[in-house]
Amino acid sequence: MKLNSLILFLLLSTFSFAHDPTGEPARPSIFDQLSSEEVINVTIAVDLDTLTSDIRNEEKHSALFSYIDQSGAEQNWDIKLKLRGKYRRMTCSETPPLKIYFEKDDLKSAGLAKYNDLKLVNYCTEDHEEAKALLLKEYLAYKIYNEITDASFRAQLINVTYKDTKSENSFNQYAFLIEDASQVRARLGAAKYKKKEAVTKQYETDAEQLNTMALFQYMIGNTDWKIDYEKNTKFMLQGNKRLVIPYDFDFSGIVNPSYGKANSSYGLTSLTQRVYLGLPDELKNIKPTIKLFRSKKKAIYNLVKSTKLLPKKSRREMLIYLDSFYDDLDLESLSAACPK
Repeated sequence: MKLNSLILFLLLSTFSFAHDPTGEPARPSIFDQLSSEEVINVTIAVDLDTLTSDIRNEEKHSALFSYIDQSGAEQNWDIKLKLRGKYRRMTCSETPPLKIYFEKDDLKSAGLAKYNDLKLVNYCTEDHEEAKALLLKEYLAYKIYNEITDASFRAQLINVTYKDTKSENSFNQYAFLIEDASQVRARLGAAKYKKKEAVTKQYETDAEQLNTMALFQYMIGNTDWKIDYEKNTKFMLQGNKRLVIPYDFDFSGIVNPSYGKANSSYGLTSLTQRVYLGLPDELKNIKPTIKLFRSKKKAIYNLVKSTKLLPKKSRREMLIYLDSFYDDLDLESLSAACPK
């Protein structure tokens, strides 16, 4: 692995890094390094046939992860790749969703933090123009939630070239990386949620944070989540309170993929229909959350408008869908949108 550790550390010193609970000086992470620009060009060299031949495979596969850092130096990392996900693993046959594992010793040697695994979201339809638009819309959903709250997974857009180490064939596409959950916990000063421990301690869910999360899911028209089963949500502990951090937004109305299915459990016939799935008892406390979302409207719209990689038509569709949320953003409408 070739690294200019000192230059790398100095270049990244301008980032806002996660707090280290041990009291040691905080160090940048590999995700922080990859977040230095709007889009990072990446090459992943791997035996693609072995990686994707068995979509139920849980093995880790050796690969090489390369890019050019801010100083212009080439960075080459030995990594492991693993298939991940459920629906998209079965559906996205060409480039299924992956998890990237960096070696912790390599990160330490480079002066980077220990957060070593990143999720990688790839295209999921054979029509690459459609796939690109859908991926960018889901990426924007993550960025929108980042705008609303720090209690969220950060995402980084990459332009990735997959190189097959056997045939030396290659192909290129956009993708995005999702921050390591450990780094999210460090940023928030939160601890890992242990299910066995939670049974006896009965942690209280942070109602204000849950309202924020639920209203965001309602805004983007996502019903593909459940707290009870920790479906597409990650639990974290902040003191004695449980935070619920959402992810996986491709089945939302704001993305509206052709392969998506409406959630018939709530009587929906279209992905673009909305249902409010927050706690009905907490609606009485939702007004500050509504105020927060209204205060973020301009920034959210500007975020969508400024994403020029997304076709103008898709940006317009996203803005129209956001209009339908903001036009009826009040307690009465939310109450009416709760499942009957």
